[in-house]
Amino acid sequence: MKWQECFQKYKYTELIGMDEDGGRKTKLDFFCVEGKVPDELRQIYLSECGDELFLILRLSDVANMEGFCNLWDNKILTFINFTPKQFRKEIRKLQYNITQILLYEGTVEKQMEKSVSVSRKIFVKCNEDDELDDNDKMLLPFWFGDLESAEINKEERKKLEDLLPQTKELEFMYEKREKIDRRRQKTGENKYKFQENEWLALEGWLKEIAVERN
Repeated sequence: MKWQECFQKYKYTELIGMDEDGGRKTKLDFFCVEGKVPDELRQIYLSECGDELFLILRLSDVANMEGFCNLWDNKILTFINFTPKQFRKEIRKLQYNITQILLYEGTVEKQMEKSVSVSRKIFVKCNEDDELDDNDKMLLPFWFGDLESAEINKEERKKLEDLLPQTKELEFMYEKREKIDRRRQKTGENKYKFQENEWLALEGWLKEIAVERN
């Protein structure tokens, strides 16, 4: 599957198009060089809700990967800080949700994935024809294609169900718990999420499981 298909499937809007002369163009001038879209910037995608922005970048300088990522972080920072005031509302939705998708061939060290100060970085293996590695497409944070098509193993599901407690006294484990009220916590009232009898029931069940396994 090509990376373009992944974004199209989830209705992301392409922000790089073609002009009348067949050249590439985008209204986001902050990502251009001398008015032109650089070759390494393959596409920019905006989510359907306008709250995610993905820059698809072909990693052109593996030896200077840090410099490459920092260069694009600086462009993103300029875009966030200097977009005209009439678009500030849209920018606020995006500023913590901009991601560099770094396409590469061969092998790379992915240490820059730890750098999230301006944008998140995700390295995705891709050949020269834009075909994604089957495993790496799962790195795309919105991609659920393989999960949607996965069949549920009924035998494994039954095994998991059998591991869960069935007794009435442990039914509280299936109920949603509210957060602790910090004001009451000072007085000692409602200090714990679980009552003492619930903790004891849970402890007893865990000990019983441990004995069975040993």
